[in-house]
Amino acid sequence: MSATTEASNAAVTAIAEFMAALNARDDAALYDLLHLPHVRISGEGVAIWHDRAELEETYLRDFYARAGPDWHHTTLDLHRGDPQLRAQGPRADPVSPGGTNRIRPSPLTARYGS
Repeated sequence: MSATTEASNAAVTAIAEFMAALNARDDAALYDLLHLPHVRISGEGVAIWHDRAELEETYLRDFYARAGPDWHHTTLDLHRGDPQLRAQGPRADPVSPGGTNRIRPSPLTARYGS
């Protein structure tokens, strides 16, 4: 297995573990998976959590505010060899297949959809 394949597999595993903790509402497991300082870069700017206390105070509160009250889970779709994250709920974009919103990671940026 090439180093690139191993790195890609490790990245997908990390995202899958994060999504599993998020969907299970297992806050402690989710926080354990994040490296500190944790940096989130989005169209709204850059957010930095320096320690666990900061994560516990605002990280999930901010996520639920972005996701909206109808968010219920996110899936990682690996069927087509093109990993896509899909946030699912009634607020989903009607033009997306399956009534889901997509977050398409790229090497430089990721777009959040809810």
